[in-house]
Amino acid sequence: MKGIIRGGGQGTRLHPSTKAVNKNLYPVYDKPAIYYPISLLIMAGVTDILIGVSAEHQEAYYRLLGDGSRFGINISYFIEERTMTPPEMFLQCRSFIGTDSVVVALGDNIFVGEDIRQTLEDAAENFEKTKGATVFCKEVDDPWNYGVVEYKGDGSICSLESKPRIPKSNNAVTGLFFFDDTLFEVIGRTKPAEDGSIVLADLLVEYLRDGRLNSVLLNEGIQWFDAGTPERLYLASGAVRAFQQSHETLAGSIEEAAFEKGLIDRNRLSELAADMSAVPLGQYLAELAQKPVRCE
Repeated sequence: MKGIIRGGGQGTRLHPSTKAVNKNLYPVYDKPAIYYPISLLIMAGVTDILIGVSAEHQEAYYRLLGDGSRFGINISYFIEERTMTPPEMFLQCRSFIGTDSVVVALGDNIFVGEDIRQTLEDAAENFEKTKGATVFCKEVDDPWNYGVVEYKGDGSICSLESKPRIPKSNNAVTGLFFFDDTLFEVIGRTKPAEDGSIVLADLLVEYLRDGRLNSVLLNEGIQWFDAGTPERLYLASGAVRAFQQSHETLAGSIEEAAFEKGLIDRNRLSELAADMSAVPLGQYLAELAQKPVRCE
């Protein structure tokens, strides 16, 4: 599978701060926001990742992540010249995706919880059997702000609506998706919106009509934040801090995820830790490099 992260955008909900810095480079507690979706993709078994960036922030992204080789992965970039819907972004990235399946993550979505790694591994394994598309959902208090999934009694998806005025459930579609190798065929028959764009909800509905839209409902042990506003960014940082203080692991660490997947060895992890030796994150990674690797 390939991986795509949507990292561009103007971040208008975080102005004036994002007039100078891309929102996905902002810290969520002790790491840049972009670290979190990259770590998710690694957990799901993805090592070839394309990140969409705005032209003015491309250099900053490269200074932070480079080509990904120091993490044992491959990172490349494409310029988001304008605000695009996810399906429009997929079309721009068609040569990268090719005939592969793809995992798509939104750069400002933060997932925190001890079950997230196992959830992603299980979802990736199941996706290889079922194909189609998979959405990750989470019960929220304000479903009208999101895409909303309604379930049948057997747990399959009954309907999906985008920001409904009267939601049929509290199960919101998060910013993480799996798509199989029929993605471009399905995009080709998705009816454009009135402005001519192809929107994500309509693409997902096409998969639903085919009977090929699957869902993973995240349990109570996994928190999800659409960290695109000051309040949600603050709450996400607090959740990461609380989680890391109460568990012997990190949230959103590329280094730890790569180490546990066997993409980097102890020597490389120690080198990465040394670059951050003055901060607790680096100190934790240095200690991790001396411990046995947790079982896969």
